[in-house]
Amino acid sequence: AKNEIETLPLASLTKLMSALVFLRTEPALDQSIAIAAEDFNSIADYGSDEEPIAKVNWRAGERVRLQDVLYAALIPSANNAVMTLVRATKLPMEEFVRLMNLEAWRLNLPTARFVDPTGLERPNQASALDVAKLARYVFNQPLLEKPLGTARYSFISLDKITHTIETTNRLLERLPEVKAGKTGYIPEAGYNLAVKAGRDGREVIVVVLGAPTLEARFKEVEKLVRWALY
Repeated sequence: AKNEIETLPLASLTKLMSALVFLRTEPALDQSIAIAAEDFNSIADYGSDEEPIAKVNWRAGERVRLQDVLYAALIPSANNAVMTLVRATKLPMEEFVRLMNLEAWRLNLPTARFVDPTGLERPNQASALDVAKLARYVFNQPLLEKPLGTARYSFISLDKITHTIETTNRLLERLPEVKAGKTGYIPEAGYNLAVKAGRDGREVIVVVLGAPTLEARFKEVEKLVRWALY
């Protein structure tokens, strides 16, 4: 571990907690929700040339199963999908964020602080150690581990429109040992990545926060995975 207790911006690693809190509300994942324009309009529009802002190109009024919205929030890290999930809970945004922080307390993540569910705000932060603890817990939830371990996913909305989404985690296809993972990027955070990797019955969680480039993030995690498992 290096600088494992330094508190840093999480970017879209925040979505690990958002998805967990969403599931805590016991949603009926086979039910559908109509996409709303407000799910797009509340999102700051910035990213980087390497990692553009993450959105799903469905249209306002389109009806989508909640399971597919959840997959869209986690596989391509779509911010508008996260906003749709929050709206599906019928909780005010402030209450949803309060539950994210309460869950952090329950999981004993003392450095974790959340202010929005997408991770676009810089004050969403935690140490690498607490991210690892959160990731271990989330990756062990079957309803979350499956999308976080899926490289490509296609679904058809109730309006008969086909969507195909792809993971932001290149290691899922590059490194067989990686079973699940979540990326994150905002300019203030740099490039973040948390993965679960395993080999011969051994399992590790690897977290890198603040890598200088997208590829540096993947190379550093790949190096740590190989060091831990070989």
